[in-house]
Amino acid sequence: MKKNILFLLFYIQIQLINAQNVGAILGSNADIKTKCEQLKTLSISYSEKNIDSAIYFAKLADSLSRKTNDIKFISEILTYYSDVVGSLKKDVALNLAYENLELCKKSKDCKLIAKAYILIARTNYWRIGNVEKGFEYYELAMEEAEKCNDKETLLEIYSASENIYFNNEQYEKNKQILFKKERVDPNLKNDAWHNANFGDIYRNTKNLDSAEYFYFKAIKIAEEKKDTPSIIQLSFNYALIPLNRNDYRTAIQYCQKGLEMAQRINAKNFIIPGNSQLYSIYEQSGDLVNAKKHLQTVIEQNEIRNCVECLIGNYRRMSELNSEQKNYKEAYTYLLKGIELFEIQNSAQTNSDIAKVEEENLKKQKQLEIDLVNQQKEAETKIKNISFVALGVSFLLICGIVFSLLKISRSKKIISLQKQETELQKHLVEEKQKEITDSINYASRIQNAKLPQKHEIYSAFPGCFVLFKPKDIVSGDFYFFHKEGKTPFIAAADCTGHGVPGAFMSMIGSEQLNDAVSKTKDTSEVLKQLNKGIKASLRQSESDESTRDGMDIALCSVDTQNRIVKYAGANRPVWIIRSGQTEVEEIKATKVAIGGLTNDDQHFETHEIKLQEDDTFYICTDGYADQFSGKDGKKLMTRRFKEILVGIQNMTMPEQEQYLDTFVEDWKAGTEQVDDILVIGIRV
Repeated sequence: MKKNILFLLFYIQIQLINAQNVGAILGSNADIKTKCEQLKTLSISYSEKNIDSAIYFAKLADSLSRKTNDIKFISEILTYYSDVVGSLKKDVALNLAYENLELCKKSKDCKLIAKAYILIARTNYWRIGNVEKGFEYYELAMEEAEKCNDKETLLEIYSASENIYFNNEQYEKNKQILFKKERVDPNLKNDAWHNANFGDIYRNTKNLDSAEYFYFKAIKIAEEKKDTPSIIQLSFNYALIPLNRNDYRTAIQYCQKGLEMAQRINAKNFIIPGNSQLYSIYEQSGDLVNAKKHLQTVIEQNEIRNCVECLIGNYRRMSELNSEQKNYKEAYTYLLKGIELFEIQNSAQTNSDIAKVEEENLKKQKQLEIDLVNQQKEAETKIKNISFVALGVSFLLICGIVFSLLKISRSKKIISLQKQETELQKHLVEEKQKEITDSINYASRIQNAKLPQKHEIYSAFPGCFVLFKPKDIVSGDFYFFHKEGKTPFIAAADCTGHGVPGAFMSMIGSEQLNDAVSKTKDTSEVLKQLNKGIKASLRQSESDESTRDGMDIALCSVDTQNRIVKYAGANRPVWIIRSGQTEVEEIKATKVAIGGLTNDDQHFETHEIKLQEDDTFYICTDGYADQFSGKDGKKLMTRRFKEILVGIQNMTMPEQEQYLDTFVEDWKAGTEQVDDILVIGIRV
């Protein structure tokens, strides 16, 4: 009773204070718009501590605003009122949103109408949970904003829409909105978070190379602007790329980079996310010692914040980690901590629920006892009636069953022995298969480690892509990159064979190419040295036709400042598409392979190519053009491949990579890939 009286007195006191505040505003000499703004400010101040008062002040502001003839101002107050009332009364919020739309339509102002559609979309999506209606009105908002062609309105509407499509995994739609934002404001191309949004889309669609390109670009922009908080968060985001490739060391490096910067500027809001991400990476890599270390930091921070919900999950995970390490005492300690917090948080509700359950169980138990007594009496009566009949029938059945069981037992023994033998053979095959696959997977990790880091290539060539699709786990194709000074080298190489034999050749080729480039910077001389190195490594002679192993290669050195490319090739050309042109210019290679029966002193011709801004050149192996269609069995062919490249010149280089990847997968249509695929494109 005392509690109720105290609550009533408190409520009356709050209402008196509210009345005084409202009276002071309404009784002032200010104009209507000023009074409405003051009521709105008062409503905002109460939105966290007393939502009823916040709604009350918003409603007063809405009523007062209707006395003006300013539709834009009325819509602004009405929009706020709809948003604040939506936390308690969703249907009222939606009605207000539709009322706002009708009001804005009267103004015939496309900016107001677009924003009114956004309010309806937002209310349907976030408040009501009607996703379909939400999308419908987001689309209407964008259509209306595009009629206005007003930069500020378009950017506001696009920004309100893009996250919704991302959250619902409609990544292609999200990407189109980002492109539209760029057309409205080209400066966004140099905005760190705009590029990071592209990175998020490509990461979630498993296009890791494109994601890496955009994350790397975002970090560079943030570094140039010395935007440390963005660099920290982007480092955490970028770490997800190597993590998806199981490159735990690089993922850890980027996380630690972000965390160290956060500690340096005392940005405490990054301490928990950074340590949580490091804990997760270490756990996935199997390093439970470091996983525990970072999880312990998260626990300490959450204990300072007194975040009970967070700590319940943290304690449970720490208990699991200790259990995996067989530290059962520690595991039990953290388990008890989690349970204790959970019980404190839920004690009142839990006790009530337990009492109800116990009462219900008691009722069920009593009824069950009554039912069992009745059932037992009925059963005793029935048993007496049928026992004599059952005895005779049972005797006959037992004789038949014994005979059948003896026969079945013998058959089962034979089948069991056959099954054991089959299972043993199957097990042996599977073990051998696993050993072979594990070995090849390990070889793949070694081969990938020897390949250049793509972010180094993208750093040297900002307009670039490398599409690499091995036929098997390991590849006979490889790409090469070397930068010493201002002129980087890049190459696409196709070794004899694919799979394991091709991979051996690619490892030898990569080592020999590194050695050759370290000796000379002339592309012709590099290939000459490479040819000698391959022949020496494989002990090949010009007369021995049994050792034809070698490679085809296109090698370029690129003066990026003067846009001059020096190219030399062995059976692999370079293709150039000039800006605004619709034809592919081909520079042919020297018609011999590296290694095999090639003369030791074979000369490889160098071509110097002068490029203009936005010209693009491509080097590749023959795998893309040689792929067969899964629909009609036809080969793609070089001519069609060139037509595809011409047709995608309006795209950025990461978009070209994604298009080529998607196209060849659609072309295969489920059929086996016939060869390794490697395509490199560079726009200067």
